[in-house]
Amino acid sequence: MSGNLKTYKFTQIICNIGPLPFFCHVVYATLGLSDAANGNEMGEKGFTLLELTLVVALMGIVLAFAIPRFESRRQADDTDRASRWIRLTVQQLKTDALRSQHRHALHLDLDAQKMWWTHDAMSDVEIQSAVDAGITLSGKVRIQGVELPGKTMVSEGQAVIRFYPAGYSGMAMIHLAENQDRPISISIEPFLPHSRQYEGQVALADRHTITP
Repeated sequence: MSGNLKTYKFTQIICNIGPLPFFCHVVYATLGLSDAANGNEMGEKGFTLLELTLVVALMGIVLAFAIPRFESRRQADDTDRASRWIRLTVQQLKTDALRSQHRHALHLDLDAQKMWWTHDAMSDVEIQSAVDAGITLSGKVRIQGVELPGKTMVSEGQAVIRFYPAGYSGMAMIHLAENQDRPISISIEPFLPHSRQYEGQVALADRHTITP
C-alpha cells in the first residue's frame, strides 16, 4: 500500500469522527488523496513537508472541536442518568408504599454521593443489600444539597425522604450539578405521583413560581 493511500485511509478515519467534514475535503483536494484512494498516478506521489504540515494542522482542528463535544455529551448523559434514576425511584416508591402498606425511604448520602431506598419490613441483611445495590454518582455529577421543609439545606451527611402507606410522601428539593455547572433541581411533592425537574438551582420555597 502506498504512503498516500495509507494517509488517505487515516485521514478518512479521523474525518468520520470529527464535526468538520469541510476541512477534510480541503485535505483531500490539496493532497490529491482522492486520487490516491483510486490508485491513480497522482496518488503515487510523495508528500512535501508543507503538505504534511497542513494535514497535521487540519487534523488538530478537527480533534479540537470533536473532543470537547464528546466530553460535554458525556457529562450531560451523567446528569440525565442521575436525574432519571431519582424521578423513576420516587414514582416507584410512592406506588410500592401504597401497595405494600410499608413505609419506604429514599436515602441520599452526600458524603459518599450515593442513593438507595429501603422499607420498614427489611431485615438488617436486606438493608445492607439495598445499600450495596444503590447508585453511586460518578464523574463530575454530584448531589449539591437536599432541601427539606423547616430545615436548612442538607449539604453533608445523609438526607432521608419518607414515602407513606397512605400514598403521600415527604416534601423535598434535590439539587444536582456538574461541578457547579448545569445545575438542576428535582422537587418531590407530597400528593403528586411524579417529581418535577427544574433547570437551575431552584429553592424549595420558589418552586411554584417557576415552570418545570
